[in-house]
Amino acid sequence: QEKLEGLLAEWQRILRIQDWTITVKLVKHRELLSDHNVAYIECHLATRVALIKIVHPDDLPPEGVDEWWDVPHARDIEHTLVHELIHVYTKPFEQKYGTLQNTAVEVMVDGLAGALVGLKRKAESESKTIRGNGRFSKKTELRPVIDVEEFLKT
Repeated sequence: QEKLEGLLAEWQRILRIQDWTITVKLVKHRELLSDHNVAYIECHLATRVALIKIVHPDDLPPEGVDEWWDVPHARDIEHTLVHELIHVYTKPFEQKYGTLQNTAVEVMVDGLAGALVGLKRKAESESKTIRGNGRFSKKTELRPVIDVEEFLKT
């Protein structure tokens, strides 16, 4: 939970929503709105207060049981958190669940979350070393997707 709160503070800064009071909680799957939700955000735009609920890793179905949960980002807690945080910006435009407009917003939010998390991880993995001639050389290694269970163990 402490690491999750650290990620929350970091991403609030990156997304420039530090003026929001946002709480993140790990919850049982049954506390979410749908069988296929891994997380949910409740936003109160007027007060700039939000609550993000993310399914606890122990409550996710085992890999291979349901193809919905076997997509790479379903078990990536950072991607999930960023996805929900982006909804702070999109909530005023969102329509009823299941509509074409809602689906379009979800696809856009998920694409942005993946791009932002991917760029952050790429930047973290690049190391610069100074050679004798004063030039910089870059060494790039992309980190794999963070497994939720591994994330919580460390």
